[in-house]
Amino acid sequence: GVGGDGVEGVSQSKAFTKKEIREFGESLLEEIDRAFRGVSIKGGVPISEAYAIDDYEPDDVRAAARARDTYQNWTDVNVRQDGGGSTLTFMDPIGFRFHMPAYMSLTVRVELGDTPYPDNNCLIKFEQSWMFELSNELHSEQFSLFGHAQRRAVARFLWFLAETSWHNGYSDGLEHIKPLRWSWWADLSSDEQRMIQSRWNIQKGAWPQ
Repeated sequence: GVGGDGVEGVSQSKAFTKKEIREFGESLLEEIDRAFRGVSIKGGVPISEAYAIDDYEPDDVRAAARARDTYQNWTDVNVRQDGGGSTLTFMDPIGFRFHMPAYMSLTVRVELGDTPYPDNNCLIKFEQSWMFELSNELHSEQFSLFGHAQRRAVARFLWFLAETSWHNGYSDGLEHIKPLRWSWWADLSSDEQRMIQSRWNIQKGAWPQ
């Protein structure tokens, strides 16, 4: 139904304030840093090689592309070089787990207004919440190496995107709440689950038990 703020799908709760969005975002950045600290790229597909795979390049070109990416820490990844945000699709689970925190962190900083939105659409995947739907075989495989702390960071990332969409008046946030509900729900605490349920007026029976 339409809630008190006239936003379809949202309950009588009010959108988070700018201060609450800021607090949520900063705590999420810290959580992403903790959850992915020390994650290795060894044996995984980096950004340049993913581009080569996307372009159907032969093995020698792929190997040369892989050699160009010498970064060892995800905090050194330049997400803005990924024009169109397509490289994640062509990464194996090792590369995907390594790069995801860089993409998530940049997205959070953009939403907080701490850095400009990239003009090359490198974050467009995070505006398409289907990439977080684990019923999709490719997505399920790509997220397969994520431990609980990393899965929890993803779950709270989806919640954050829903809250920022609602706060900014872009949408009701349900496009991110739905994959959170069906693919990542168990990674939230019971208190977080209750809070989300109280904020989004989803018909009874639609929430996992």
